Amino acid sequence: MFAKSQLPSTAQHSRAVSWVAANFGLRDGWDWLGPAELRSETETWRVQRSDGKGHMPDLGVVGEGARFAMEVELHSKAQDRLRSILNGYRWKIDRGLLTGVGYVTARPAVARLVRRQGELARLGQDLEMTTLNDIIEMARKRARGES
Repeated sequence: MFAKSQLPSTAQHSRAVSWVAANFGLRDGWDWLGPAELRSETETWRVQRSDGKGHMPDLGVVGEGARFAMEVELHSKAQDRLRSILNGYRWKIDRGLLTGVGYVTARPAVARLVRRQGELARLGQDLEMTTLNDIIEMARKRARGES
């Protein structure tokens, strides 16, 4: 039996991550990094949680001299776990390893939770939030050459 953290991502989550990758793949000057690339640069991308466990973002996004960790959060995480992850990103940003962190959500309650925990982690403007619907619309516009 797998521990919860070892279970494969849901199909819904995988599709959402694919939309984020497509959006940045279609954006001039930007590229995305998947799990294999992130694992090859753990010093940059892996954050240390307060419980001693590590956490990797869903994607890395790089371009124009910036490095963003991207998280797709479709369901609420426990507040302590989320805050621990966000504190890890704060640490990486403070040391210049990352420029910021972006969260893509599909539910207003999840967005509120991430914003609230981001405030406690003192992320401020280093935390960017958007909705999955906005990501899908931006990717479609870029694919049509409208943006």
